[in-house]
Amino acid sequence: MKTPANFAITCAITVNLAWLLLVPASHATAADDAGIAAVKALLSRKCLSCHHGEDAKGKLDFTSRESLLTGGESGPALVASSPEKSPLWQRIEQDEMPPKHPLAADEKRLIKNWIATGALWTGAGLDPLLASSDHRAGFDWWSLQPFQVVPIPAGNLATPRRQPIDDFVAEKLVQRQLQMSPEASRQVLIRRMAFDLLGLPPEPEAITQFVQDPRPDALERLGDELLASPHYGERWARHWLDVVRFGESNGFERDLPRPNAWPYRDWVIQALNNDLPYDDFVRWQLAGDLIAPGDPEAIKSVGFLVAGAHDTVAPVVDRMRAVMRQDELEDIVGTVGQTFLGLTVHCARCHDHKFDPITTREYYQLASALSGIDHGEREFTPPEVTRQLNTWQALIEQQSKQLRDQESPLREQILVQRALGQKVPAVKARGPSPLAAWDFTRDLQDLVGPMHAQLVGSAKQTPEGLIVDGTSFAKTSPTSQDLLEKTLEVRLQLKTLLQSGGGAISLQSVDGNTFDAITYAELEGGRWMPGSNGFQRTLSYRGTAEDRADQEVVTMTQVHQADGTIVAYRNGQPYGNPIRKEAAVKYEGGKSQVLFGLRHGTDASGNRTLNGRIVAAKLYDKALTAEEVAVSADASNTFVTEAEIMAKLDPAQQTVRQERQQALRDLRQRHADLTKRGPSVVYTAIATQPPPMKIHQRGSVSSLGEEVAAAGLVAVQGLNPDFELRPDAIESHRRQKLANWITNPRNPLFARVMTNRVWHYHFGVGLVDSPNDLGFHAGLPSHPELLEWLAGEFASRDRSDPLAAGNPETIPQTRDPERFSLKRLHRQLISSAVYRQSSQSQPQAMKIDANNRLLWRMNPRRLEAEAVRDAMLAVAGELNTEIGGKGYTDVNSYFFKGTQFYDPIDPVGHANHRRTLYRMGARGGRSPFLDNFDCPDPSTTAPRRSTTVTPLQALSLLNHSFSLRMAEHFADRLSHQSPQPEQQVEAAFRLVYGRQPDQRERELSRQFITQQGLAPFCRALWNSSEFLFID
Repeated sequence: MKTPANFAITCAITVNLAWLLLVPASHATAADDAGIAAVKALLSRKCLSCHHGEDAKGKLDFTSRESLLTGGESGPALVASSPEKSPLWQRIEQDEMPPKHPLAADEKRLIKNWIATGALWTGAGLDPLLASSDHRAGFDWWSLQPFQVVPIPAGNLATPRRQPIDDFVAEKLVQRQLQMSPEASRQVLIRRMAFDLLGLPPEPEAITQFVQDPRPDALERLGDELLASPHYGERWARHWLDVVRFGESNGFERDLPRPNAWPYRDWVIQALNNDLPYDDFVRWQLAGDLIAPGDPEAIKSVGFLVAGAHDTVAPVVDRMRAVMRQDELEDIVGTVGQTFLGLTVHCARCHDHKFDPITTREYYQLASALSGIDHGEREFTPPEVTRQLNTWQALIEQQSKQLRDQESPLREQILVQRALGQKVPAVKARGPSPLAAWDFTRDLQDLVGPMHAQLVGSAKQTPEGLIVDGTSFAKTSPTSQDLLEKTLEVRLQLKTLLQSGGGAISLQSVDGNTFDAITYAELEGGRWMPGSNGFQRTLSYRGTAEDRADQEVVTMTQVHQADGTIVAYRNGQPYGNPIRKEAAVKYEGGKSQVLFGLRHGTDASGNRTLNGRIVAAKLYDKALTAEEVAVSADASNTFVTEAEIMAKLDPAQQTVRQERQQALRDLRQRHADLTKRGPSVVYTAIATQPPPMKIHQRGSVSSLGEEVAAAGLVAVQGLNPDFELRPDAIESHRRQKLANWITNPRNPLFARVMTNRVWHYHFGVGLVDSPNDLGFHAGLPSHPELLEWLAGEFASRDRSDPLAAGNPETIPQTRDPERFSLKRLHRQLISSAVYRQSSQSQPQAMKIDANNRLLWRMNPRRLEAEAVRDAMLAVAGELNTEIGGKGYTDVNSYFFKGTQFYDPIDPVGHANHRRTLYRMGARGGRSPFLDNFDCPDPSTTAPRRSTTVTPLQALSLLNHSFSLRMAEHFADRLSHQSPQPEQQVEAAFRLVYGRQPDQRERELSRQFITQQGLAPFCRALWNSSEFLFID
């Protein structure tokens, strides 16, 4: 494929060949730059792909005159002024170099005359990245160039024109003596537009209204109506999630689920529905948490950065952990590069890119900007929920204060009476009996049963208690019985408050894969939290930050109720608010144990260990009440029971106290219920300060080179790649600079990539047929000027804007409100005559352009797997149109021998009849029905869906349980509309195909229903190309 750069080089060779032939060798001097430039261009184009750098073939480097004179393994390649003695010329003359594509005769003469005239050389040496060649792209590659103002071709009277798009397409067609196909019927157009913009079939009433609309702008009005639908965001979110490899499990060996990943998906839907400008859309996904710190929407948006797979099996060997981290960083860098720049930047991790002008150094500069990103969960509470919770919390504190004010003098009076030995009206309540108890100031023995503890690592038992130093812990022998309800209690003192995630006490399965623990500062600095495997039962208590546990012993208690509610107490008093996320876990007797100083696992590594001393601990086989917790935690006989306090009050005071207590319980219940609604956390990017990034020689973590600062790509023309940062710059500055560089309106790749991507989804193939790659392997666009014009329009609607021509002046402060508007881009495409064409084939056009790259017709396209399922639900009248929120699950998930398994099921019910976008997309959770229609694996980016035709597709539509069930619902819908087969046939055709049946179809359908029944007829209708394809 001849590139624009190759064309320019050919012209230069032709002109300068004539010059070299006319100029005598004796007159050739270093000033003859034009002729020498032609030789250098030819060497760059034909030779440098094999002969440059450390890996040059034969150790022969063509990048300078000196290296040619020095030569390689076979000696000097060049003898100045003597072609016959030059091995370079001898190989060229014999067509041995280049080996696969020998030089043309005029190119050979150019080289021979250059050598004969002294092999003069001016200027710098050859840079393989500067000029494009037959083997790779250079800085002059078309997609890397600044925006150019492209004139709209003159219209062709024989071609319908509705948009400038049509003029660009018509110009190409005329050159090949082709013309556009006639406009498709309105029935075809509304079905095409409905599936393209909403992913759903149009309702019969909407079809009738559109077909009968006499207004000349009926199609434009229909487009506006569809773009205003909330289902537009769902349709195009599906495309976007394909590109960014969004999945709802971690992948790899364990493949644990991500139950809180869905808020990112909802953020994408909302952003698209709101037509958030594309540059803001991207900027928020890269750095939303920096743009609007603390904003729940910002926290959701950066879920993009961690939408990919995440290996949670941490190797013991440091080197393997470093390799795993670099692999994950490559995935993030690769996704950012392909999604927003259309370049496979990650291919330069181990060596300079083989095909695009990207160096290894530049890869690590980009990696530096993203190296502070890690997978994790952050608290997520909608603003309206926060406001309500704050209101109730204030009322809770008010009621609590009134109760404390009432009981405080009574408590002091009771304690004084005890000290004086006086009889008080009520005796101290007796505490509950624990299943196991340990007093580590004495020994490691269980004071109740056989669950004795043993030390691991450097842990020590002393008269002060169990000493754990952050690298050690203690564990018990297995439990003697099953535990569902349970209470964990621990008395401890921290070495320092500056810890992050250590477990004080934990109940775990002996393999460490399932656990419930009291942890300190795991997700929230300075706060106690419930730890659990995969954070499945972990939410914030919203308790106060710890400020005394490094100075005195505190008692932490965690109560696990059967329904999954977890309640925390500090020193016998409620800590924060109860939480509930999932049902309680049952721990099997003989297969579970207690840990002290470790969150979970079998070794002391990572942030799972605690640093401090543990004085005592208890394990209960029941969920203690608040009073029982207080009694158990009391070690100094200072606890005063409710009965003692009530005995000091008269009946009227008792009534008031009981009313206040009931009001407090009601408020706490409301607070707890609201806290339980939706996820309190969202799976998203967690930013930490990374060390300076070093170049990894050949990608090895064991061979580190120089430090590099975060920066962009030099190859992107008209854009300064220097972020002006130091290698040790703070994480937020690195990422913010990268986001601004990528979304700069003068970044030509940014607009070209997205414009081509949107075109791809509307026409089935992009103007560049590789949506994620606009580098060398992409070749040229089918319509370069059209892509340039559309991208320029997308980035700057005002064509007089200086950035359209790559002007480096300051970006105007007043922003065009439709700049980077995706909905405006949709309108341009769907209102064009090119889009409105029929998909009918033309024999003559097929001979000239079988792949329809010239766009002489509309490409028929098969529905994606999700659209097939959604359309069946819609036609059957069973589609649940609820938008957003936690999705449905079509797998039976269970954990076995260290791996999460996802067995496919076919769930029944309205809640499971939501759009397939809301399917819980576990990476290991495949759906046979969807897979048969090429549903991609979310482990990798899928910018272009595969389209196969297999017998399994027809069999699924006929025999899969989902198809059978939907056919019954469809038949019920038709029966309710009319008991007559004739009317049922007509209604079915309108719902499935968007048209009326013809006479023959009516008769055959009526006979089929009579013989086989209505439900089999419904299955037969959607088991057809007319249903599965968009014409």
